[in-house]
Order: sequence, then C-alpha cells, then structure tokens
Amino acid sequence: MLNGATGVVLVSPANAAELRRLHERALLQFASLCEHFCLRSAGVDAELDGFDAGFSYGPACDRSLMSSLNQRKSEIWMSLEHADSPAQIAARLWNGMFQHPALGRDARSNSKYHRPLDLVRQRLMPSDSILPFNPIRS
Repeated sequence: MLNGATGVVLVSPANAAELRRLHERALLQFASLCEHFCLRSAGVDAELDGFDAGFSYGPACDRSLMSSLNQRKSEIWMSLEHADSPAQIAARLWNGMFQHPALGRDARSNSKYHRPLDLVRQRLMPSDSILPFNPIRS
C-alpha cells in the first residue's frame, strides 16, 4: 500500500485469505514503524485511530502514483526473495526517495525527490517536537 501524500509504503501479505485482516495488519505495521522511527504525537495517534475505518478500494488514475507503486512492488518482491520481513522492507522504503508532481521540490535539497519519513514527520508531528540537526563541529 502506498500513501500518495507522503510516499509511505506498508507491505501487506500476498494471499487473499489475509485481506479480511488487512486493516489490522496495516495498523500494526504502521504503529511499529512509527515507534521504530520515534514518531509520537497527537497526529500519529489520530492516524492510528483512522485505521479502524478500514480501507476503500478503487481504480487509480494518477500515472505518477501508479509508476511509484510499480517500482516499489518490484523492490518488495526482490527483498522478499532475500528473506527480509515485510516490516524491514517497509522501513527501508520509508527511508528511500519518493517523487510526485503535486509535492513540488524539497526545500532542503532543492530536489524533486522527497524522503517519505520526512514527509510523515512534517504532516504528523508538530514542528516544535522535531529536533533540528546540529552537526558536531570540531
């Protein structure tokens, strides 16, 4: 599953029997990844509460998102062949790069690519809880 606003990926099971519990697995994976990346805020809690509503499915008309999803599916399949867990794969993709025309350019790097983890932090965490990066000066 790919979130078009942030580029966040959740890797779900591939068999049809597990689709009934998709929202539960997605909730657990999202919560564990937020904990792994130390994302704790009211915005994250609200997002977790939103998983109770379940998911809706429909055709996607956004070619850019379809391309991103197809790229990630290929990477996921290759990672599964190397016996990586779905959560490990998703964590690696959160640290990867994501591009969508609606996002514009990344202000920090002046690039059209964004890091999904940064986008999640911007959307779900208040700005006062994001600690600035202070390089060690010698």
